[in-house]
Amino acid sequence: VKNNIYISMKRFLMTVVALVTVLCATAQSNNRPIPIGVYVSEQATIVPEFAHSLLEDKLRQIVVSNGLGTDNHSSFFITCSVNLTDKDVVSGAPLRIVQNADVSFYIADINVQRIYETVTLSVRGVGENENKAFISAFKNIKPSNPELKQLVVKATKEIVAYYESQINNFIKEADMLAKMGKFEAALSILSAVPDVCEGYDRVHDAAMVVYQKYIDNESIKLLQKAKMVWAAGRNYEAAMEAGGYLAEVSPYSSCY
Repeated sequence: VKNNIYISMKRFLMTVVALVTVLCATAQSNNRPIPIGVYVSEQATIVPEFAHSLLEDKLRQIVVSNGLGTDNHSSFFITCSVNLTDKDVVSGAPLRIVQNADVSFYIADINVQRIYETVTLSVRGVGENENKAFISAFKNIKPSNPELKQLVVKATKEIVAYYESQINNFIKEADMLAKMGKFEAALSILSAVPDVCEGYDRVHDAAMVVYQKYIDNESIKLLQKAKMVWAAGRNYEAAMEAGGYLAEVSPYSSCY
């Protein structure tokens, strides 16, 4: 039991230290590129399932080749939709399928349900069957395409412009949620702001304040549970259970 308490305390401390380290580091790393997630809808039935991974690779290449990082935990993501515009069957040995399709690329924000930029490319693929024709078409998508580069450049600028214009509102909303005890929702709002935005230092400071309130609130609850358990039992079992609660109290909390 003592070993389990030790492990619980160690894991908790590591989590807290990691989060505080990230919060402190982001205030000093405003030159980092905005991370973009990659998403291909499983509902895109027009695209063969085994071709999804190829599309994901293409989207990832578009992001990386234009100087951004990929992170599927990011609220910003790039995705695409495929519209088949024409299909021909070329007779001969072997048979050939020729497919033309429009692939529309989007960079969007899941937090505010906002599409920042979109561009559509026409591609052509040839294969022995429809699946191989799709693969051929997707392989013709070049991440270095100037239109795709502009997609990323424009979307990045729009993301920054939007969040910079909303910083005050985000801080006010987070403060309101924190006063209601909704600390995780408040931190979620503040963490969505890219650290490349001008004025991000204020977001960082607000997040640190909310986080402090959060760990104070959670730690007080744990302390109260420990006191109640010990008061009710005052024996070895009660001591061990109370000790488990105390092991989770953050060393950064006001009641530590």
